[in-house]
Amino acid sequence: MSAEFNDMGSVPPDGWFAAAKHYWLTGEWDKRYGPVPIHPDTRVPREVRDRIGIKIDPDVTKPRKANGQPPQPRPEQPRADDELPELPAAIRDGIDMWHRAMLKRQRLPTEILELAAHDLFSLLKHSTLEYPHLADRAHQAVVDGLQAMAEAAGIRDDEAQKIMTEGKYAADNEGGAGRRSGASGNETWSDPDWSILEDRRGELPQFPVEKMPTDMQQWLVDAAHGAGVTPAHVAVPLLGVVASIVGAARRVKASSSWSEPLTLWVAVVGLSGTGKTPGIDVSKRGLSSVERGRRGKIAELRRLHETASEAAMVTHKRWKDEVKSAAENGRSPPPMPVEAAKPEEFVAPRLWVSDATIERLAVLLRARPSGLLMICDELAGLFLNMGRYNDGHDHEFWLEAWNGKQFVVERMGRPPVEIEHLLIGIVGGFQPDKLVRSFERDDDGMYARMLFAWPDEPAYQRLRNDVDENDPAIHNAIAYLVRLTETASSTAETAETKNVAGFRSSCSFCSTKAVWLSEQAVKKFEAFRLLIHEKKAELDGREREWLSKGGTHVLRLAGALQYLA
Repeated sequence: MSAEFNDMGSVPPDGWFAAAKHYWLTGEWDKRYGPVPIHPDTRVPREVRDRIGIKIDPDVTKPRKANGQPPQPRPEQPRADDELPELPAAIRDGIDMWHRAMLKRQRLPTEILELAAHDLFSLLKHSTLEYPHLADRAHQAVVDGLQAMAEAAGIRDDEAQKIMTEGKYAADNEGGAGRRSGASGNETWSDPDWSILEDRRGELPQFPVEKMPTDMQQWLVDAAHGAGVTPAHVAVPLLGVVASIVGAARRVKASSSWSEPLTLWVAVVGLSGTGKTPGIDVSKRGLSSVERGRRGKIAELRRLHETASEAAMVTHKRWKDEVKSAAENGRSPPPMPVEAAKPEEFVAPRLWVSDATIERLAVLLRARPSGLLMICDELAGLFLNMGRYNDGHDHEFWLEAWNGKQFVVERMGRPPVEIEHLLIGIVGGFQPDKLVRSFERDDDGMYARMLFAWPDEPAYQRLRNDVDENDPAIHNAIAYLVRLTETASSTAETAETKNVAGFRSSCSFCSTKAVWLSEQAVKKFEAFRLLIHEKKAELDGREREWLSKGGTHVLRLAGALQYLA
């Protein structure tokens, strides 16, 4: 366990803002993410400003709506030539963005170059208003950038020159009626197809298969091939399942005052049809197989419960007769014996659910106090509905469900349910647009509890018959962890055990076993915490909020990897 966890695929997408300025220019940013401040280098075409209702004054620092209050002026402070940037940010970012769009090749290279030429020459025209001394340098950078794109795409010099000339002409006559050559449908220079700039995923690292337990690495690759997905599609849900099955039965201790349960909230992000569900199903099939194998044991528990209930009823009736006899003979009534108390209604212990009310989850947690797991192919339904009912109490419940602390669920007309450890793991998928809407509410820490992975879309792979759909390896691993947690809940373990893979273990109390970091792990963890502390100063909002929980995530991930091994 070290800062190398920061290189895992489970990180929030950090490339979402690469095309922010260009989405904003066309009004798409507001539709997707809400209003965003305007960069000082941005100069927006008049027809675009009129269309989205924003006025920009060179003497103010912030935009205002067309019907807004007058902005506060700022004193004019001329800048010396040596204070000017080397290149306007809008030009620099635009060239970089279009280079990446060309590499993605979601359209014909000539069409991408046409869009790039129009956009960059438009940015060039407006950036010279802010940086007149950089006009020549910016113009040369645009030309060089477009030529580099053309060369990389194999576009002939004469054809590239024609495209660039047309793009400059269209930009100089902003909003002109000319149609770019090769355009289809109703696409014009003033209304380009921005879909090819869909780059919210950004550049993310591949999932580090080598960080998984050695014995699991080849299995992970084979299981991913069998499911037709990447290793990340299988590994991320698996880590969430393993951690949440163990739950409160083990707590990773970084110090005597800081421990964390193993439960994780993990989400695989991707468009529909990119492999989220098949990857999740690898773990879900293993869970279902273990649940089926537990039916006999659960049936036996039900019989024992019914026997105890009947015995309690007999004892309770005998005690009532004794109380009645004592009252008739003027004696003090005997106290009710413990055996006369009728047990609560039997609830079969479940490992996971896909949908349940708050009250039902509370009851299920009484049956499995170490924690539960919720698996949803699409998590947006869960998060979008939080706070929609019960005056927002569902939202408060789920915020606490990540912590694993004591909680009481109040019920109308029935006794409250007291939960020793409110701990529910979450595993599922998000489509990008639904992910944005799911966390639109105030920054309350819900977003920071999630570990996100946005894997590459799986490449085509030939079918193979050496990978079993119901792999016994995943069944055996989950079954072992279930037995481990049930043993911990019923047996007091007091002896300290030997060091294992960087951990030393001791029992803190009968239902929860503390797992301490080794001395070497503590050193690496302290270095990681210091890194987080330094990086937080560079961030704000949800990025800072998410990074702040990095230490907690790493402790829980370390425990999951340890017990997966």
